[in-house]
Amino acid sequence: MTAVDMPFLRLVSETVTPCKTMDSRMWFADPDDAEEPFNNPQVAVGYCHDCPIMLQCAEHAITNKSITHGVWGGLTMLDIRRLRRKRNLAKVQQG
Repeated sequence: MTAVDMPFLRLVSETVTPCKTMDSRMWFADPDDAEEPFNNPQVAVGYCHDCPIMLQCAEHAITNKSITHGVWGGLTMLDIRRLRRKRNLAKVQQG
């Protein structure tokens, strides 16, 4: 855990969120396990849209490179990787 993570973790600890009140496997299912009953990330994405900290969670996942698994702020890892690449490209283009 880094100092950058602390404000987000504090926010999560103080907020009632779907990922804390429901089965966490919905957000962090093993994508390689075909038998995993919670391997449909779109279900978690749907619950994220009701979360009061959805935008902060998405931003945390995009900026925190150590996050490599799960659904964060209504984004799948595919979405997160795409947004990271877009941001990196924009930084390169800005010089």
